[in-house]
Amino acid sequence: MDELDRIRHNKMKDMIEKIRIIDLEDENMQNNGKPFKLTDTNFNDFITGHKVVLVDCWAAWCGPCRMLEPTIDELAKQYSGNVAITKLNVDDNPGKAQEYGIMGIPTMLLFKDGRLADKIVGVTPKSAIETKLKKLM
Repeated sequence: MDELDRIRHNKMKDMIEKIRIIDLEDENMQNNGKPFKLTDTNFNDFITGHKVVLVDCWAAWCGPCRMLEPTIDELAKQYSGNVAITKLNVDDNPGKAQEYGIMGIPTMLLFKDGRLADKIVGVTPKSAIETKLKKLM
């Protein structure tokens, strides 16, 4: 019976991994000019799977985050296909917020080739964000 349990466990593990990959692929393909939603679970795979990524770290209760939201949405439409514009709710995903030392929000993390390249803290004009994005493209 132990061998059967081990086989079942391995099969279940494989099935869960396939579902996770399919979910990530669906999320990647269904951007449609809107920011991708990142979580502690899909964060690393997403970041390493895209050349340039902007991660908007935010929370629903944060007024400045809401002020920045239209800018993030515009950037997602404007840079669709060139830069992955994403959102990470720090209340729902405290692991990545802690890992990247997010002490205030909004904070934008800019990644190139899977590595953190820059950080922007606070409400920032679209033009300033674009300047940093263009340097990474």
